[in-house]
Amino acid sequence: MDPQTQPMDPVKKYRIIFWIFFSCFVIIIAAGVYFIWRNQNNKTQLILEKDQKIAAQSLEISKLNKTTSTTENSSNEITKTNAQLTEENDALKAGIKKANTYNDFSKYLTSVIKTHNGFTGWTDTEFATAKTKAEATANTNFVSTINWAWYETTVPSIDRVIRVWEETVAGIDNSLK
Repeated sequence: MDPQTQPMDPVKKYRIIFWIFFSCFVIIIAAGVYFIWRNQNNKTQLILEKDQKIAAQSLEISKLNKTTSTTENSSNEITKTNAQLTEENDALKAGIKKANTYNDFSKYLTSVIKTHNGFTGWTDTEFATAKTKAEATANTNFVSTINWAWYETTVPSIDRVIRVWEETVAGIDNSLK
């Protein structure tokens, strides 16, 4: 018989088959371990990258919170300062408006003096207009001074007009403080 045609010993045949399966099994196990290790390594790398992103974003959030806090504090300070300046500005505007009413009265008094060429011959209508302008100042003492100057005829007219002018100047000064 020809050695090539002789049937193979069954033990030898099983050994060859065993070693082929065993080699394939080892290769499959090695490939599986490699793929598991590579997958695990990729996951670890991905987790590390995400941790770094989280840390960077946490730092940004912290900076934004500080900036927001600073911005809110600045905004609150600006709002308070703005309200304070608005209040001061309104007070100054009111003072200027009041000073202008005294100035309007003063202009009217000067025009009456020029019209009459002095302190005599003034009419009740001129007094009523002057009193209305004095009442526009909302200063009751000033209005009382105007009434006194008109009705107190025992005091020389120049003295009465000087007192009215002094009260007018005082009213302007007080309005602009």
